[in-house]
Amino acid sequence: MRYLFLLLFIHSYAYSIGDKVRNSAYEQIEKFKNIKLSQEEIDNIWNDKEIRNKYRLARIQIINNKVYADSYDIRDGMLLDFVLYFKKLVSRYKIKNTDILIHCLEGFYTEEKFPLPSFMVTKNLKNIGEKDRLLLPDATFIRENIWKDLTASILEANKNNPWDKKLDRIFWRGKTTGGDQAVYNINNIAKLPRLKVVLLSSLYPNLIDAKFTSYPRFYFEENSKLQEILKLMAQGKDQKVSQKDHLKYKYLLSIDGNSSAWERVPWIMISNSVLVKQESVNIQWFYPGLKPYYNYVPIDEKIENIFSQLEWMKANDQKLQEIVENANHFVANNLMPEHIDEYASLILNEYSKLFTTKDLKPSLPSTDNIVSRMNEERFNRMSTIEKIDMYLKKLENKLEQIF
Repeated sequence: MRYLFLLLFIHSYAYSIGDKVRNSAYEQIEKFKNIKLSQEEIDNIWNDKEIRNKYRLARIQIINNKVYADSYDIRDGMLLDFVLYFKKLVSRYKIKNTDILIHCLEGFYTEEKFPLPSFMVTKNLKNIGEKDRLLLPDATFIRENIWKDLTASILEANKNNPWDKKLDRIFWRGKTTGGDQAVYNINNIAKLPRLKVVLLSSLYPNLIDAKFTSYPRFYFEENSKLQEILKLMAQGKDQKVSQKDHLKYKYLLSIDGNSSAWERVPWIMISNSVLVKQESVNIQWFYPGLKPYYNYVPIDEKIENIFSQLEWMKANDQKLQEIVENANHFVANNLMPEHIDEYASLILNEYSKLFTTKDLKPSLPSTDNIVSRMNEERFNRMSTIEKIDMYLKKLENKLEQIF
């Protein structure tokens, strides 16, 4: 009987989110403790089309455990992600009546302060407009089965990549994003840590293996020679590497792009390689629970100490294995589906306490047919050629099924 009680205790503990992550939800709300919200104030913001578009706002109401929603653009994928997630959440948890605004963007790129409490999936702690925003889990965690399948894939890949068989090299793959929207040129290298590590890789290939997987034109000067040089360095090869093939390396680097590095941090933390994380002002909902040299090895924001940190890692192999184990433990106790739900329900219910009245009324469309609404809106905005192309693709798929 005593043994059974112990098993039940461990099971219940495993599904209770860690204190630091839980407390971060309370701390976020605490910043707004003197604010008394009303639906009228939210209506005033929402009905201003210029503000709605500028901040790419979605609005979601949860009233009597039913979900209502609208967006600056009904086609925005983030709206659908949260609608589907909240519909699942209210079927499992009691969520108090609430009315929230979500920014469907990675960053404000402005220092203007938003007038009301609102939600983001990542924020910059140095940006006046962003630093007090409330954080929700991003699409990696809330899309049905995405995080579950990714976790299973990484755990399976761990078996084929034991620590003593891994290459002791820093490894990174990613896009040419980041640098506070700086234009990519050789003079901006101090602002572009991703570019810096790729160039260092070409100089020290036995220490660093870092390549760009794609080159969004927005970030390069017109007729950029740098872009041509980087493509030449790639030698025409596809530089994309699957997540499971990352695990051939001991040291997996995470560098911010336009904002946080999204799923890169959590999936590395569940692997049996060590997370080498750039110290950054961009954070996600679970970052307050992370500790340097305990859950990950830190590298400074401008990647200037990358070689000294690599030297430290090579001299502290046993310590790194402990860091990997601590990272695994953090994911198991903070980032499983039950923990994500617990955090989301907690911050939504705490936020609901800011309203002066609990008699909130639904004023947005029902989400019962949200997918069909989004598809209809997308179709209506398509050009005739796009509609014909979509029809031909559907016809092609049907013919493939037949033959």
